[in-house]
Amino acid sequence: LARPALARLVSNVVDAERGARQRRQLESLADVSRAFNEAGESDVLDSIATALAKSSGFNWVTVTVFNQALDEVVERAMNIARHSQTGIAGEFREQRLPWQDRRPSPIALDLARTGEPLLIHDVFAEPDEHTPEAWRSRLPDMLDFYRRAHIVSIAMFPLNVRGAPLGSITFASSTSQRLDEGQVAFMTSLTVQAATAIQGVRLYRDLEAAKETLEQSEHRFRSLAQNSSDVVTVMDGSGCFQYASPSCERIMGYSPDE
Repeated sequence: LARPALARLVSNVVDAERGARQRRQLESLADVSRAFNEAGESDVLDSIATALAKSSGFNWVTVTVFNQALDEVVERAMNIARHSQTGIAGEFREQRLPWQDRRPSPIALDLARTGEPLLIHDVFAEPDEHTPEAWRSRLPDMLDFYRRAHIVSIAMFPLNVRGAPLGSITFASSTSQRLDEGQVAFMTSLTVQAATAIQGVRLYRDLEAAKETLEQSEHRFRSLAQNSSDVVTVMDGSGCFQYASPSCERIMGYSPDE
């Protein structure tokens, strides 16, 4: 009787821990969404990096966004608010860190193509046969930074939206992190949430830029039409006048409204 009772007790404890973990993960996903909704247009990436660090428990989180040609980094953010007084935060602001290149790193591009994360539980350990070549070649240039930033583990995830590469997110920890399947799935969910938010910002900016271009074009057209000595008219598909320049009154005797 004691053995089945003990088994049920252990099962109940495991179920309770699993339920608590799932609730924390759901709350963390909500935090990322809330950070996006509450952030200003200019500091969305900073807010997302901070929310991801809080949700994942990692010390440092870097969000990198590429252009559509995948040959330039157009934005990069780090949760430096938490570490604002550190030398690493200062170097990041001054863009002096070894990975602050204007071109996307080969590692990030590889992840974008494969859609799979890169998980390094100990950056100082000797790479094995499963370690990607892009990581092997980059590692010697990064070791000094990892020592100064007290980074031991790296988890790097691709930022993709409907299969299209958008950038990458790097989680860095000062302790060794061996992520299990559930943790990887959770951090993938965080990354997907962040990618959706970043894509939303990109679409908004594109829409605002298109709107501004259209307004400038309309302003140039009206300026030319209103100062032209010739009659300028615009008709719709059914042949109805939508616009007539002021010169029509002088030449044809009709006001633009008529």
